[in-house]
Amino acid sequence: MTYLFNQSSDFARELTEGFVAAHSDKVRQVPGGRGQKHSQY
Repeated sequence: MTYLFNQSSDFARELTEGFVAAHSDKVRQVPGGRGQKHSQY
């Protein structure tokens, strides 16, 4: 079972921000809380 230590309502936003931060060489965050693949890949 996964335990959420922060607010559960912030989970999706924080997950997306973390993923983009960890893979900023390949993706970037765009409005709406989504990630977008760089066009060069």
